[in-house]
Amino acid sequence: MTSWDPVAFKASQFFTLLRTTSQRLGQLQERKDSQGYLTRRDIATLLSQGNLALARAKAAILIQDDVMGDLLGELEMLVGAVGGYVGELEGRKPLSPVLVEASASIIHAAVSAESKDLNAVREILIQRLGTPFAQAASASKNNHVSPRVMQILSSPPPSASKIDECLLNIAQTYGVKWIPEPRRQDLLNTVSEILDTGPGSSPIVDLPRLRNICAHGLPDDPPWVRPRIWRLLFGTLPVLKTTWEKESQKQRDGYYDLVRRLLTPLAPLPPPTHPLSPTDAIIFNLSKSLSRLSPDQFILLESESESTGSGTCPLDPSVPDAIHIECASNLDKRLELIKRESDNSSYETPEIRLESEAQTNPDPSSPPAANPLASPRHRTPTTLLPSKSYAAAPLHRTHLSALLRLLYLHSMLNPANQSPHIPSLLVSLYSAFVGDIESEVAHAEADTFWVFEALVGEVGEMEEEEGAKVWMRKLSERIGWADGELAASLHSKSLDPVLPHYSYRWLGPLLAQTLPLSSLFPVWDVIFSCPMRTRDTNPKLEYLVDICTALLIRARTPLFRLGKRDRNSPGLWTQEHTSLPPPSPLRPWELSDAFTEGMALLASYPIDAAGGIDRILQTASDLAQRRMEAKDREREREKENVGLGARIKERMWKGFTNQVSDGSPEEEEEEEEEEEEEEEEEEETEDETGDHDDGNETETPSAPTLTSRLANTVWRGITNQSSMEDEVPSPPSPSSPSPPPSPPTKDAEETLPVPPTPSEQPSLWNYAGKLKDSDTIAAFSKASTNWRAKAMDAWGVRRGSNASASASVPEHSTLG
Repeated sequence: MTSWDPVAFKASQFFTLLRTTSQRLGQLQERKDSQGYLTRRDIATLLSQGNLALARAKAAILIQDDVMGDLLGELEMLVGAVGGYVGELEGRKPLSPVLVEASASIIHAAVSAESKDLNAVREILIQRLGTPFAQAASASKNNHVSPRVMQILSSPPPSASKIDECLLNIAQTYGVKWIPEPRRQDLLNTVSEILDTGPGSSPIVDLPRLRNICAHGLPDDPPWVRPRIWRLLFGTLPVLKTTWEKESQKQRDGYYDLVRRLLTPLAPLPPPTHPLSPTDAIIFNLSKSLSRLSPDQFILLESESESTGSGTCPLDPSVPDAIHIECASNLDKRLELIKRESDNSSYETPEIRLESEAQTNPDPSSPPAANPLASPRHRTPTTLLPSKSYAAAPLHRTHLSALLRLLYLHSMLNPANQSPHIPSLLVSLYSAFVGDIESEVAHAEADTFWVFEALVGEVGEMEEEEGAKVWMRKLSERIGWADGELAASLHSKSLDPVLPHYSYRWLGPLLAQTLPLSSLFPVWDVIFSCPMRTRDTNPKLEYLVDICTALLIRARTPLFRLGKRDRNSPGLWTQEHTSLPPPSPLRPWELSDAFTEGMALLASYPIDAAGGIDRILQTASDLAQRRMEAKDREREREKENVGLGARIKERMWKGFTNQVSDGSPEEEEEEEEEEEEEEEEEEETEDETGDHDDGNETETPSAPTLTSRLANTVWRGITNQSSMEDEVPSPPSPSSPSPPPSPPTKDAEETLPVPPTPSEQPSLWNYAGKLKDSDTIAAFSKASTNWRAKAMDAWGVRRGSNASASASVPEHSTLG
């Protein structure tokens, strides 16, 4: 890099630096192009191997490198423009618009490029043009920065569809057969075919196929698709289409009966007292719980539903008296009495803010601090939660009455489950059901109730204190497994998910308090498509942990830069695998800032800056696939760890108990091949250790392996053979039973292995060696076979002579 004299500005010296910088920028661009070519070849190889997760990660890097290449090309032209007007920097005349735009663009974008020469040019321009100009350029004020540069720097992170498009282009270029998964917006025809009730359609819903489709999310339009599929996934709507209307009416009648039973006793209650009675306290707390929610959660409930007044819902006050439920409004009337008797000013949330510590008056005689960083930093208070009164939630009165009834009925039926996340779950679920078709939305309240109860039953352990701790710990372990560096960074900033600062707010309401409804519904589509929970597993919560892990991974670079002044630099969200140098260690006050900034970032997650919800779900799907592959590999290792002794033990037991192997012939052949390979390895080991020499010129054969020794011994026992040199006795004839064999003699007993002492601790190998030298197994097996044959022969003789008592079994045939 050309040296620069900061004292005197020399146009020729600066022009040389500009020319060198332009050449370096061109070289960087060529290097990225060559790297992009290699990356495309790697992606094609990964697609052919089926490694889609790694191919997507490389495609995201490739897209980001292409954007950076465009930026380098634009900066190269801007450096050339400054070189053409470098003479204007020597005088005091007004600068030309071309020089102003080029200088401002370089000052603004140089921090995003990987060029030391360009940073040197930036510093010289700042010194020559002044600090005010540099500050305006850095903040992109006065419209001096090139629009093309602003467009490149503001490029959003690659979305899921853009990554799939990149992969498809690479696959077509290199001749790889690969088709991307369908986007959830393109699944409408497939879903409509499954839900079709017309003639010629299937009478039963293919639930496994429906779960596979929902694993990618459901289309947002039309809105009636989502509530119907959710009912199918939770089992509140049967898979037999002809019973839909009957079962739906049965469930709705059951809900309306609950309303009559639980709301009728509210009418004769005495006026509210102070303090409130238990029932009045429950009603008032439910109303407060709704008012605590963010107004964004009621965005679909601000207006009245189109089907209101249709005359089909008995809870609607406009229906005829014959079907109207008069007690439906008892809850609203009671709440009005409670609010009228209570002092509303006392029911307000306190304001929560962060303030700097109180500073003591310094001693005037003390010298000023030599290091300005050592002096306390004066910061303005940061309001985390403003104070507000428990006013009515910003939604239509009809929806407010329905939500209060749902919460009250759930509270009465589940008095032990009073989780603070219940209202968030209910409001989001109810918001989806009010988008049903007109004939169904009239009963949205009843349909929501049964799905809500099923949902709480699935994720109920999350609402318990101990259960929440378990899943927060799982989230911490999952992020450590997926990205160890990010997990360590979060731990150092006190943002470890094992702490309930934000993870409980994520997991408890299933991200209902973190994501907008437009992003929450696709997340719930994927979670609800998971199988129902069992005694030992909960697939829905496991996938929720994967999604939360994906949220942290997509915010990787901003989380690394917490507490640093450059954390809001352009393009940080686009650098999932950042190439920026690691930040310096955080100072004590920066740790506090990092925690505050991290909480603000994770509490209101910028889903669009992370690539959109489809990109999050794509990352979560890759994590779930990796997790399942890791489990499969672990099972394979467990199977491989089953040693030779365990396999021999199993075969010996089958031989003794006369069992037939239930394995396929292919599996048996594989096992035999494995045993033969092990025998060959043992023989090779023995050959390496030395050959056996019997003292003669002829070499003795190698010693048999353990497998062959045990196999021969067991085979002799099963086939009634002996290792002795005497002849095998011929089997007795059926007409003349032979005398029974005598019990094992003392000599045979002496051949049994003596139990070893604890100090010796002989293994299976020593035991097998001793077993080879004895005929105990053969003797016992031969005796057992002869006894069985004798008994069967005697049993046949007894059955052949029913009238003769002499046909009974002889006394000497019994044991003893």
